[in-house]
Amino acid sequence: MTTFTTIEQIEELMGTRSDLYVRWSHGPEADAQNNWISKNYAGTWDEVRGDYDYIPVDEIGLSALALDSLNAITRYEGEVHGTVCYVMAAREVDRCSDGDPLVDSVEPIAIIAPELISTIRNA
Repeated sequence: MTTFTTIEQIEELMGTRSDLYVRWSHGPEADAQNNWISKNYAGTWDEVRGDYDYIPVDEIGLSALALDSLNAITRYEGEVHGTVCYVMAAREVDRCSDGDPLVDSVEPIAIIAPELISTIRNA
């Protein structure tokens, strides 16, 4: 898989396809091992304990953001979402509990280099 190191590479791809999404995770290999399915960690309040029960439930696709601007690349990052940002072609099938797209028919295209993410964030 290629690694994008310039904004021009991303913009060129965005100019040729309309089915692009970006995802922060542990990488496309890890997502493939999970059958391209995200987990929903929505909680329910437990009155007795006074806190939330988090029971992961499989979504019907992989949570991702439409790559309609460079801002989608910097929306999520970190321990919760993972440290790898990658671009994929996919088909939107639904929305997750956060309102983000759920996709299937995933075709990983490129990893976004960490230096490029910093450039986009600081632009």
